[in-house]
Amino acid sequence: MMFTASKMLEVGKSVILDNNFEDRNIENLKAVIEKYPCNVITVRFDCDMKEAYRRYVLRDKDPSRHIGHVLMTCYPPVEGVVDAVKDMTEESFCEKYTRRGTLRFSMGKLICVDATDFKSVCYPQILQQLKAVLV
Repeated sequence: MMFTASKMLEVGKSVILDNNFEDRNIENLKAVIEKYPCNVITVRFDCDMKEAYRRYVLRDKDPSRHIGHVLMTCYPPVEGVVDAVKDMTEESFCEKYTRRGTLRFSMGKLICVDATDFKSVCYPQILQQLKAVLV
């Protein structure tokens, strides 16, 4: 992702990076931004952790989900290797995202969106906020 972003910025193109960014990504992102100065905006979709965990469990147990996205010890699966994180508890889920910095990640200007209830997300408002910081 960083390689592609760098190549796009190198030729003057804009990029949107979509990821569950965390503390360990900061140095690589800073390096790209220092090499190719650009307007950085973080749109962070926050959510009540109980709801985030509920969505995680549903998504992880969905049989149509590609096995490469299911939390596993290794991919492709190796016979006999037990998936140690398969039954992540709500407590360990919350601790993981807190410890990794996913919940506080921000670079550049920050736009926070409460996505606990998808129906209440106001996309025109997000667009207006983006336009305001891009001017």
